[in-house]
Amino acid sequence: MLDSEFFRAAVGWIGGCCLLVQLGCRDSGPQRYQVSGTVTYNGQPPEAVDSLVTFIDPEMKFDADVAKLEGGKFSLKATEGRKRVEIRCTIEVDETNDEGIPYRENFIPPRYNRDSILEVVVEPHNNNQFTFDLTDDP
Repeated sequence: MLDSEFFRAAVGWIGGCCLLVQLGCRDSGPQRYQVSGTVTYNGQPPEAVDSLVTFIDPEMKFDADVAKLEGGKFSLKATEGRKRVEIRCTIEVDETNDEGIPYRENFIPPRYNRDSILEVVVEPHNNNQFTFDLTDDP
């Protein structure tokens, strides 16, 4: 009788440990989906020191998803739903700070970043490829 109680307790303890390990190994946070695309500025891929594409949840339920823009292309994983898109590309300007490091300036108009008019919808069962053709023209 003692052996069967020990056996049941051992099986229960091992099963509980396996469950905790399995729960601990799961991905935390919301599901993210593959997103990719291209950006042009006045018909050309932007040439910049740093370029970022940011997908922002307008309801602020999720953190922003960010990708580097290289050669006019980007790729990232983003949460599902409607997103406000901000695109920033910086160049070094002639001025420097006290340490001699050049200042950088965003040359993309505010309507594509700070005051962005760009919106997309990220969907679970879609290829989520987006093209952004940015111009100086309003």
